[in-house]
Amino acid sequence: MKKLVFVFAFILLRLVVNAQTIFKSHNFYGNDVTEYIEYYFRDGGGVSISDEIYYYTSKNSQKIKMSIISATEAVVGMEGAIIYQVTFPNQQEVYTLTIAAGGLECKNPDGSLQGYCIEGFNCED
Repeated sequence: MKKLVFVFAFILLRLVVNAQTIFKSHNFYGNDVTEYIEYYFRDGGGVSISDEIYYYTSKNSQKIKMSIISATEAVVGMEGAIIYQVTFPNQQEVYTLTIAAGGLECKNPDGSLQGYCIEGFNCED
């Protein structure tokens, strides 16, 4: 039964998170900057380190491709989730990105949690 719940939750997640999804977080640091995480998955039967994740902000629109260290599928609560561990180029600090139907949660290297909404879907502008 648990496997069936996971499969159903993961299918729902893939329906909400399209081949390209943009997540955004506004004013997390109190500086009126909006941060974006752009996510591309390679549809082919599962999550992969060949998926692509980019980071940019409202102050610097140049996209930075993040390095994916690991990619896993999990059930968080009752939702299917995709969990990536990523780094910025030439840096060692690891960020954990958890993508679920409601958005994206980033666990920063300092342990703080930053929420991102799906742009155009569940964001308040």
